Amino acid sequence: MNTASHDTEANRYAMLKAQFALHGHTLHQSGPGDGHGPVSYLAERWGMARHLPTLADAEKFLVQVGGAGHAV
Repeated sequence: MNTASHDTEANRYAMLKAQFALHGHTLHQSGPGDGHGPVSYLAERWGMARHLPTLADAEKFLVQVGGAGHAV
């Protein structure tokens, strides 16, 4: 991945993480050393977790937990 697209993805993740926090959820990102496969995401609230394979999936879930009009 080139630096520009990596920075864009990092900024997108940071924005989503903040948006999730505003709705009472935490958003975690797996790291490259966390196992085999691509980076993925995990949203948590009240001890419940939801696996989100991509940032696009995280954006869709944010709309579900925040209601219409909360997409980033």
